[in-house]
Amino acid sequence: MRLIKFLLKTIFVIAVLCVGLYFIGKNFLFEKATDVAIEQLENNGQLDQVRDYLDKTPEIKTMLESSANVDASTLPFSTKEAAVETVVKKVGVTELYSLQNRYANGMSESERLEVLNDLEGKLSADEIEALKYVIYHELYQ
Repeated sequence: MRLIKFLLKTIFVIAVLCVGLYFIGKNFLFEKATDVAIEQLENNGQLDQVRDYLDKTPEIKTMLESSANVDASTLPFSTKEAAVETVVKKVGVTELYSLQNRYANGMSESERLEVLNDLEGKLSADEIEALKYVIYHELYQ
């Protein structure tokens, strides 16, 4: 009987430790992935490429500018870290990586619209507005 109690307690402690490590590790990896993504955008000059692309497409720039003066306190997030966290949670790292590869290999206009529609389905209207706010402020201010 003592042996059974000892085994059950040991199994319970190991299970609790495993669950704790899983959640701590998952959050740690998520934070690390977010930091790496932001750092890559800033250090590789990709922000300048995005800014140049937006300057060449006035309809997108106008759309972003419409969110420039929104009250940030009404948005679900207003920082780039929170924006990346939200997008990674809602869309997923693997899908974002897949989108990046598809974009790097070239996408047609119909594929871009398909991607935008897919993203709009995964993000709420408030989150999209917050993303436009963050993108505008990161690129132009």
